[in-house]
Amino acid sequence: MKKVLLTSLVAFTALSTIALAYPGKGNGGYGAGGCGCPQGGPNAAQQQAPELSDADARTAIDEYVNANLKGYTVGAVQSYATPRGAMFTADVTDASGNNFVLHVNPWGTVRGPFLPRS
Repeated sequence: MKKVLLTSLVAFTALSTIALAYPGKGNGGYGAGGCGCPQGGPNAAQQQAPELSDADARTAIDEYVNANLKGYTVGAVQSYATPRGAMFTADVTDASGNNFVLHVNPWGTVRGPFLPRS
């Protein structure tokens, strides 16, 4: 009896470990069915960003450069449309003449500096 009970316990532990490690379809993983895709998840509806104007983006970029990139100068700020709102890119130059790009997302978050594409 002890042998059967011990074997059953070991088998149950092994199967439970495998079930938790490989959730497959179900409520494990990302999004609907554990497929890694966002559709069907609790946050599936797209969040619309508040309107960000060119002046707001320029202000965010200037504040970022003054706080984090001493000696850099901000050049042209360009905007382009995305499904969630307007995005902005700004050309910045350091004291040595190296060019970089800053990105501003529709929520006003500044990221970068990035190397410009050739």
